[in-house]
Amino acid sequence: MSIFFIDTLTRGQRELAHIGSAPELIAVTQIPPDWTVPVLEFIDGDSYYDPTPERDSNLVAALNSLHSLGIVHGDIWKNNVLVVVPNSSLVLIVDFEFTGLHNVGRYPDCLNKDIRWPAGVRDGALLRIEHDNEFAMRMMEFHPMPLSS
Repeated sequence: MSIFFIDTLTRGQRELAHIGSAPELIAVTQIPPDWTVPVLEFIDGDSYYDPTPERDSNLVAALNSLHSLGIVHGDIWKNNVLVVVPNSSLVLIVDFEFTGLHNVGRYPDCLNKDIRWPAGVRDGALLRIEHDNEFAMRMMEFHPMPLSS
């Protein structure tokens, strides 16, 4: 199970880094007893997502790219979508700890109860692309193009 998670995390992270929508993945290491730690490129001067038409389009493109691989991020909300340069349209998706394959991977057993999760999300539920899409639609004001399903 751990190897499966690492493979999915690195595939998703690398895909988004390749198109400029996530920090570069430098390494992944295991720390006893059972922690998996991704080491990412340092990003300086970031802020949480604030919608503009261009940022919304870039977020949709990033999610569609991830979803085309059958990968679900699982935790798309403003704290995990960063704007790197003020007044820039570039957005970076971070925090891939919930990442898994659509309808295969699962949410952890202790979700943050302070977050309004998409319909169907609960402790241990299957990861679904529509969960990412619902999170993204809540953040975006302009809904520039359809999200994949």
